[in-house]
Amino acid sequence: MPVDRRSEEHPRARCATSSPVQPHGEDSRWFLSRRLFLSGVAFVYTLAFAQLLVQVQGLFGARGIAPVAEFLDRLAAHYGGWERLRLPSLLWWNASDGMLTGLCIAGTLSAALALVGIAPRLLLGLCWVLYLSFVRVGWQLLEWTSRT
Repeated sequence: MPVDRRSEEHPRARCATSSPVQPHGEDSRWFLSRRLFLSGVAFVYTLAFAQLLVQVQGLFGARGIAPVAEFLDRLAAHYGGWERLRLPSLLWWNASDGMLTGLCIAGTLSAALALVGIAPRLLLGLCWVLYLSFVRVGWQLLEWTSRT
């Protein structure tokens, strides 16, 4: 007697009906939670860098309230070599107005790309480094703006 194989479930039939968005593996239960959390962090970074982009020249620029280049020049007299790691910042290399604006644009773009799901861990790590660069050298003004 012939066997009716149509009633048997084919392994590929299950794959075709499963959701294509959900990744395979044990972490698939946490996919949505992880995605929402990383998107929330990316959204906050996007707002923070966009706000800083508008204000960076007036706060930290050459003609701003607290020029970062002058501050770092004064610190360079006291901290040399590895001691500069006490104040980790990308602005040690260049604190020009163009660099300040460039870091804000890079942070905004990185956060926006992480928000849509493009390499969020890598880009949020980059956002952390970029924002740390501003916080370490301009903490007095950034602390004040966060309280208002």
